[in-house]
Amino acid sequence: MPDFSNLLDQTIDAPNATVIRMPPDSEYRGIIDDIKIATITIGKGERKGQEVPQLHIFWSILDEAVKASLERDKLIARQTLWLDLDTTGQLSTGPDKNVDLGRLREVFDLNHAGFSLGQLKGTPPAAIKTKVRTNEDDPNRKYLEVVNVSKFK
Repeated sequence: MPDFSNLLDQTIDAPNATVIRMPPDSEYRGIIDDIKIATITIGKGERKGQEVPQLHIFWSILDEAVKASLERDKLIARQTLWLDLDTTGQLSTGPDKNVDLGRLREVFDLNHAGFSLGQLKGTPPAAIKTKVRTNEDDPNRKYLEVVNVSKFK
C-alpha cells in the first residue's frame, strides 16, 4: 500500500487550477460508465424531509478530439433521473411514472418486462446531448450534465 504521508511535506511550485474546463454544449457519442442510486432528502414543499431515490448515470464521452482539447483521458457527464416508487417500494411502471427511465430503456431496446437497472451497464454507445450547468451559489463550479439520450445513428 502506498504511503502518501510525504505529500504533507511536498513543496508545490505552481498554482492549482480553480475551475474545471468544460466541453461545449453539444451532442456526443457516449457510453454508460457507471450507475449509482442516491438518496435525496427533499428540502421544501409538501414533501419536505421525505427521502427519495435518484439514479445517477455516468456517461463517458467518446469524442477523442474534445478529450484532447481538454487534456483529459476520460470525460464524464452525469444524467440524473428521479425515480418513482409504488406503494411497495418498487420502481413504478404506472401512468406518468418513471417516464425518463422508460425513454432511456427504449434507446437500448430494454423497455420490456424482466428489466433491472443493472442492465444499463454494458449497453452500446448512444447519442447524448450535454449541457453545462453553473452552480447558483458559486459561478466557478460547473457540472457537465446529460439532458437527452437517443439512439446513435
